[in-house]
Amino acid sequence: MEIIKQYRNEIDGLRAIAIIAIIINHINSNFLPSGYLGVDIFFVISGYLITISLNKNDNKQFKTFLSDFYIKRVKRIFPALIVFVLVTSLLITLVDKTPHNYLRTGIASLFGISNIYTYTSSLDYFSQSALYNPFLHTWSLGIEQQFYLIIPFIAWFTGFSKDSKKGSFNFSIFILLMSLISFFIFAKNYDSNQPVSYYLIIARFWEISLGILVYLISLRNSSFKERLLKILPTNI
Repeated sequence: MEIIKQYRNEIDGLRAIAIIAIIINHINSNFLPSGYLGVDIFFVISGYLITISLNKNDNKQFKTFLSDFYIKRVKRIFPALIVFVLVTSLLITLVDKTPHNYLRTGIASLFGISNIYTYTSSLDYFSQSALYNPFLHTWSLGIEQQFYLIIPFIAWFTGFSKDSKKGSFNFSIFILLMSLISFFIFAKNYDSNQPVSYYLIIARFWEISLGILVYLISLRNSSFKERLLKILPTNI
């Protein structure tokens, strides 16, 4: 199976644009009201990059494939996350007499469930109280961590990561079906129950899947890949 070059400078550029948009939105939402969509961009990028990683798999045994995948994710996420949670928690206790809710969010982020904690706490991301929670933004990391838990199983058992004859097709169909279900949940709850659409992976999976599907289309459609490479630089 052909593999598209893993590292692309322009993806880092897109990440930078998304981060700047999010920061501006947090500083002054009136100046860039839709800046929070940078998070959605991150989800799409994550789906694209993680599919490259799954496609690069050379392991023939499921246990080795799974352990290698999770070890890479742990090394990438947790060192920085642990330092952030520890340092921020210390600073919070020095300036806030009742930091319990904030600290619980931080602890939940270490287990990849801060999005679930904020959802069960009925915390509106755009509320005034949410502005003072320094760990609230880890909800998006929680969604990605939960995605990382399930995606290697899907990739392996559909045959995609085993490079089986119909693996790519099976993986594509499964992801497409999951995307449609997820988008339906997102749309159904967007007006009536926004915390579901905002915080839970079942309503966000379709965004990550967009990145997955873009990569899968580029594998199956050479003309699409050629057009993509004309836009994106290849001399990296």
